[in-house]
Formats: sequence, C-alpha cells, structure tokens
Amino acid sequence: MIAYVRGSLVCTGPDFVIAEAGGLGYRIYVSASTFQRLPASGQEVKLFTYHHVREDAMVLFGFLTMEEYEIFMHLIGISGIGPKGALVMLGALQPRQFIQAVVAGDENVLTRIAGVGKKTAQRLVLELKDKLAALSAETGPASPLPADAAVMGQDEAYEALLALGYTSQEATRALTEIRRDAAPDASSDLLIRQALRIMMREVR
Repeated sequence: MIAYVRGSLVCTGPDFVIAEAGGLGYRIYVSASTFQRLPASGQEVKLFTYHHVREDAMVLFGFLTMEEYEIFMHLIGISGIGPKGALVMLGALQPRQFIQAVVAGDENVLTRIAGVGKKTAQRLVLELKDKLAALSAETGPASPLPADAAVMGQDEAYEALLALGYTSQEATRALTEIRRDAAPDASSDLLIRQALRIMMREVR
C-alpha cells in the first residue's frame, strides 16, 4: 500500500495531479479542496494516498491533510459510496465544514452537495456522526487557512461559482484553466469573470 507520495508537482488536470517521486510519475486523483491548495508546478508536494485496486485498474487518490484522508476513508466505508463519489463530497465542502455538518446533523448543508439527496444525507449523519466527532476531537481546532492572497482569491472564486449553480467539477476545471495564465495576485472578481467566460464558451 502506498501511504503517501512526496515529490515534484509536474502538472494538474481537471481532477488529478501528476507528481514525480523517485523518477516515477504518479497520477493522483484529488478533491477540489485539496486541488485549491496545491503548490505551483515544479514545487514539492506531499499527498497522503489511498491505493484503490480493482480488477481492471489501480488508482491513487490523494489528500493534502490527514484529516481529509480520514474523512475519505470513512466515506468509502459506507455501502454505495465509492472513491469518486467521496471526492465529490469532499470537494463541495472544506473538511472541517463537512465534519461540522455531519456532527450537527445538518441535512440542509449536506443535500447541497451534488448527488446527495435527503436519504443519503441521513445515512451520512447516522453512520458517520460519532466517527467524525471522534476525529474532530483528535485533530483539535482546525488549522487556519493560508492567508496567501492567491489562495484566498481561488477560494472565493470557487465558492462564488458554486453559489451560481455550477458543480464542483465545473468550477475546478475552469479555475484550473485560468490558473495556467492568471497573475499570482489576480483578484477573485477577475477569476470569476474569466471562469464565466470559459463556462459560456463551453455551452456554445
């Protein structure tokens, strides 16, 4: 089992990264919340990984924090929730927000996640409430989010796109495309406008 990968971030895709470690390139699927906090290409990155083995494929899923990794592992332990579905859930909320929603039994927040209906939200609360409460107690208060202006701008743009009705995958894909050319200090307003242009272009 591959517990983590630490190496140079080579490139990113809509929902994955490629990291080089020990002369090997690893394709690792990540959530939107991890994606937004990745370093720039060429810099070192460390991702805690889950090695998913199927008859027809072996896939790596990666997370910047152990907390997000633990939530992911609890999610895929629920019947009917696979790794890709768990990534969508983790991409819609920050890990600590997800924990708070489940522990509080806040089904309204959970049903805002794409693909999560009322019954699924109830199952999440029923099966994970105690486990995530224990995880929250172990990890303690959430670490403050990076104050870097570029990260904050990406976060604000991502949240705004979700509020406009776009999915986590659509928002992440648009912001990924923008990130290649945008100035490091681009404002959230500029990122939102550019993302909306991309969305409109795809509709055409």
